[in-house]
Amino acid sequence: MDQGIKGVSTLASELLAECDLLEIHYTEHDERVLSHILELDFQPIPRWELAEQNGMLHLCCHDNAVLMERNDWSGSRKAIHGWWQNGHGFVFHSVIEENGRLICVTPVYASPGEDTSYLYFAEDPMIERVSADGTLALHIFGQDVPRRLSLDPAYDRRLAAEMRARLAAGYDPEQVATEPILINV
Repeated sequence: MDQGIKGVSTLASELLAECDLLEIHYTEHDERVLSHILELDFQPIPRWELAEQNGMLHLCCHDNAVLMERNDWSGSRKAIHGWWQNGHGFVFHSVIEENGRLICVTPVYASPGEDTSYLYFAEDPMIERVSADGTLALHIFGQDVPRRLSLDPAYDRRLAAEMRARLAAGYDPEQVATEPILINV
C-alpha cells in the first residue's frame, strides 16, 4: 500500500489494493491457472440490481455469495466460484446459483453510461473450498486461487502506475475508479 498518499479514503485504499494486484509478477502456478481459465466457457450472467441496497458489499464477492448461501433457509442458493472476464484479464469471482440460474450479487463501481447489467463469467469446477480452523479458503490445483490474472501483465503494470499517479496528484478516487484510463501500448 502506498505510504505517500496520506488520509486516503476507503475507495482510494481499494484502488491502491487493486494496483497491488495489477503489479504482481506471475508464478508457475499463476501461468498454469491462466492456461486452465482459457479452456473455460464464459457466459453472460445478470447482475442483481438491488445488491447494494440489500447490504451486499463492493469488492467482497466471495463473502457476499457464501453469506447468501449460508443464510438461505430454503437451500435454493449456492455460492459458485469461477472467473469474471474483465477487459483483457480474469478476476477470481463468486456468484450465486439460484434455481439453476447464475446471478452476480456484488455491487460494482461503473463509468458513466457503462452497462453493468451483466458480466461474463465461467464457473470453475477446479476451485475447491477448504476449511481450516473454522476459516474458509479457496484453492485451485492445491494452492490459493490467484485474485486476478491478465493476458497482458505489462499493460496492467502501466495502468497501476497511472492510477497511483492520479491518486497521488489528488484526483477524486471516484473519478479514478470510473473514468477510462488510456494507456499507450
